[in-house]
Amino acid sequence: MTPSLRFWIDKNLLIPAKTLLRPHRGPGRSWVVRREPGWGWAVRPTTGARRFPLITPPTHSTRSIAPGDRDAATDWALARMGIGG
Repeated sequence: MTPSLRFWIDKNLLIPAKTLLRPHRGPGRSWVVRREPGWGWAVRPTTGARRFPLITPPTHSTRSIAPGDRDAATDWALARMGIGG
């Protein structure tokens, strides 16, 4: 394998894959609320198997909240997880 081919493979294939699979280095366990096609608003953890959108279902999801209403989705997620009121 030539050095330029090895550089291309490292740059375009291996480094992005390592970045994608690297665990979240935040304080404790955290969650993300985002809009996903097919699920509506979804709550996913930042670590573990359920963090991958195309492979696993989200922890919680709803389609009853409008796509542009992020504040309502965040309030819904907090209530659903039992964190907020």
